[in-house]
Amino acid sequence: MPLEGMSDDPPEQKTADTPITRLTWRDVEDARRLLSLFAHASGKIVIEPAPPIGDQEGIAAAGMLVSKAREILDDRRRREDVLGRAMFGEPAWDILLWLYALSSGPRQTVSSLANLINASKSTTLRWVDYLDSQRLIRREPHPTDRRAAFVELTEKGRGALGVYLSGTLREKR
Repeated sequence: MPLEGMSDDPPEQKTADTPITRLTWRDVEDARRLLSLFAHASGKIVIEPAPPIGDQEGIAAAGMLVSKAREILDDRRRREDVLGRAMFGEPAWDILLWLYALSSGPRQTVSSLANLINASKSTTLRWVDYLDSQRLIRREPHPTDRRAAFVELTEKGRGALGVYLSGTLREKR
């Protein structure tokens, strides 16, 4: 079954009535990653079930936790602006917070994380290695650039941050 807007037939002349399918760069990157995974799959592919649709409380709670992570990042920036960065270097914590805060946005590479946490690439890579060894994050090869890898939270990392951030929300009530 062809995807919407795609067929095996020769392209038709577009008219004002013909719907146009628009893809974002994220859609294209996701498609590249999926194609790469399928191409390198050595056996059975298991597709994880989607979370239940309509769980408004769960969606709201997740949004509150992401907002809390962003609030912490803003507080950390403000603290560094006022008192200087030298006293407050916690690259591992910054990496975890940024990955949590940006979990629904574009995927992050080591280079993009280095820019976000305002650290050198070597420092960032050292902490990515450590967080990976603790199974808090994982790296996936970039489908088109062998020098780069995408970095994302594991379920363990997401769970740990969720517990921490939930506790900070309760403390303020």
